[in-house]
Amino acid sequence: MFKLWSIRNLLQLWSFVTVFVVVSLASIAIYSNQQFANTQKSFTDYVLPLENASRQMSEVAASFVTRQKQIVFADSPQAIDKIIPRKQLEQEFEEHWQTIASSVTVTGLGQQNISSLFDNYQQFLIVDSQLSTLILQNIATSELMQGRIKQAELIERQFQKTVEAIVGRISLQVAKGKRANSGSNNILTSQDDLNYLKNLIQSSRIHVLKIINLTLHVIQADNVDLLLSIRENDIKQYQSVVQNDIEQLARNLGHVQNYAPFITNLDNDFKQLIEVVIGEHDSIYDLRQKQLRHEQSLISMQQKSISIFEVIVSELAKLSSIVNEYSEGVVSQSAKTASKVKWSFFFISVLIVLVMVRFVIAISQRITSPLIELRTAMHALSLQQFDKRLNVDEGKNELSALARDFNRFADNNQHLIDDLASAKDSLQVREQQITAILNGVPEAILTLTSDGVIQSTNPEAARVLNAEEGSLEGLNLIRFFAESEQIKHLADIANMLQHSQEFVGLDYRKQPFSMWLSLNPLSSLNNDLWVCVISDITARKQAEQNLMQTSIELDTILENAMVGIAFIRDRTILRVNHKFEQLFTCERNQIEGKSIEQIYPSREAYEQLGDQAYTVLQLGDSYEGEVQLVRLNGEKFWCSLSSKAIDPNNPENGSIWLYEDITLQREN
Repeated sequence: MFKLWSIRNLLQLWSFVTVFVVVSLASIAIYSNQQFANTQKSFTDYVLPLENASRQMSEVAASFVTRQKQIVFADSPQAIDKIIPRKQLEQEFEEHWQTIASSVTVTGLGQQNISSLFDNYQQFLIVDSQLSTLILQNIATSELMQGRIKQAELIERQFQKTVEAIVGRISLQVAKGKRANSGSNNILTSQDDLNYLKNLIQSSRIHVLKIINLTLHVIQADNVDLLLSIRENDIKQYQSVVQNDIEQLARNLGHVQNYAPFITNLDNDFKQLIEVVIGEHDSIYDLRQKQLRHEQSLISMQQKSISIFEVIVSELAKLSSIVNEYSEGVVSQSAKTASKVKWSFFFISVLIVLVMVRFVIAISQRITSPLIELRTAMHALSLQQFDKRLNVDEGKNELSALARDFNRFADNNQHLIDDLASAKDSLQVREQQITAILNGVPEAILTLTSDGVIQSTNPEAARVLNAEEGSLEGLNLIRFFAESEQIKHLADIANMLQHSQEFVGLDYRKQPFSMWLSLNPLSSLNNDLWVCVISDITARKQAEQNLMQTSIELDTILENAMVGIAFIRDRTILRVNHKFEQLFTCERNQIEGKSIEQIYPSREAYEQLGDQAYTVLQLGDSYEGEVQLVRLNGEKFWCSLSSKAIDPNNPENGSIWLYEDITLQREN
């Protein structure tokens, strides 16, 4: 049939078929590209951030639990202050939650899970706050318990001293009675009387020691029933025995001269001891009861916290499972689309081949020369001669359309090559910029292998480590640490960086210096790489030591001054020296942090001097005067005052006051 067609008609047919095929291929390509673009956008904008935020939230949740365990095992408020702040973890958790919530809003994945997750997180924070409060209460109770134990031991020693004094007096009086064989004030004239009284005293002493011993049992009791049993069945039994012994001593010795004060002291000491051990308010028994209640509440809150955390972990796992299912669905849909595109291309390609075979058989004899020219041009392209073009005639001959298509294809390739060259130049410029930045920083920047061997450095590294340029490559970073740091592997450095980034180092010439170091891993196709940044902080450390020495010297001068010195802000005493303590007969803890009004004889004198002195100080001048003040023991004396603001431009920052006793001078 095609033998009767002209080349023009054949080419028209071919053109129609070619246009149809090109449009079909373009449509398939556009559809495929759109599908892949949508898939990529879904992954990059929603799935990957959602998955990453979910993982980060799991890590923050684990940090919450770790922090909670550290709080439970803390033994002081100072130890709790050293733990990572909860506000920081809350901020991280809420940032990741906002990321997840944004992705969930767009994709519609796991909305119920994310709501449940946040609700349980809020419950966890409430339980954590209650747990922290309970821990602080328990620590305060334990500190108060220790004070009560020391108080009980002190009272017990005082009791024993009083007992010894009574025994000594009894023995002395019996000896005197035997020599005199009579006396109106002596009722102990026989050994039986002496033994009886000594037995009473020994009984009270032993039972007081038993009460002290039972105090330890109270502290160690692990349940309320045992605690109650110790108090009711043991301590109160011994209490009755001791009280009876003291009453017997009072009957036998209370009316004898010089014994009554000792018996009274003995009775008061024992009553005070009982109050400290089993009294109604803040006794050792009461404090142990509080501790047991705190422990029970602590266990309950920990269990509640664990159950909430398990729900949070479960919700995170469900959310991760939903994300994985969504990812698998997107990948599966993309695979199906790719399969359809592949088969479409296959069938169209087969159709094109068949048409081309048929077409070539029909006009092969007529277009041999144009095809040779076309083959030559294609060969030139294969040899990367992208400037090769076909001559296009002005007329509508058989090769015009094909030549135009070929030239358009070559132009596109040429544009692509130009774009690649431009991208390469841009990448080289960026690499040069990064190199210039690294060369300009004042710290040593090293790239290390996983064994700690230095692979490359910036120019500043030779100065920081006191080495010649190019001599650091191939050395191990471990050699630049002092032996006192006990670093054997790169992992040791990473572990120690969790506590401090300052180390004692040795430079290339084995000279010690102080350094600040950071270490971070980088991913590589072949092996693990690490980036290490080292700063020489020797000068800064020396400055800190000099500042500390200066502070010590100033404190020494202050404490050895011959006049009383006080640092006052807002008329509140912030610090005083030793001479101030002597001058006002007080201890520092009695007066520091309190109002200066307590050393004035009256409120009027306090306000009058304040108006006079601070008016002068606010003008930047020094104030001097003589006023009558009061020591803490109530004694009045005349004192010479002088004051100067620390910062005349900002007198509210505080002032220095000098005090000198001039009572004798005024009297003279």
